[in-house]
Amino acid sequence: MLVFSQKLADYSLVKKTTKSWDYRVIQIVLEMLAHRTQPSCVSANILTVVEILFPKHKIIHELPSLRFVRAACTILLQVTKTLAAYQIGNATTFSQLFSDGTSRRQTSIQNVIIGILTDGGYKTVTLSTSILAENETSEYLVSSILTCFKESRQ
Repeated sequence: MLVFSQKLADYSLVKKTTKSWDYRVIQIVLEMLAHRTQPSCVSANILTVVEILFPKHKIIHELPSLRFVRAACTILLQVTKTLAAYQIGNATTFSQLFSDGTSRRQTSIQNVIIGILTDGGYKTVTLSTSILAENETSEYLVSSILTCFKESRQ
């Protein structure tokens, strides 16, 4: 039986205690974020699911805070970038590299996507969805893309 009755401290960027969330709670939060659940809805969804699965048990004493869930977004970003790099590193053939741009509130945003051939067929992997360039000329776009990937190596 899955029990969350342990009293846990609220997430803090500077750890003042040795207590932290159980790995299962972190996994649930990351799964919900990966499935596009809004960060403000994650705690309510966890509570709803637990109440449906265990209606006669009071096992939740504390839920993840919005601050913790937003920090988990950063963890999810790093995990997805790592998985993308792993897929590209294991690919034998790159078939396409393309970028797409959009503009939001007079800010140019570039997306970089690569197409790879795998044993299962053609697959697209998104390398980055938020590359910001000074303007939309090709020199600045290439420079911004290269800078983004140089920073990712570190």
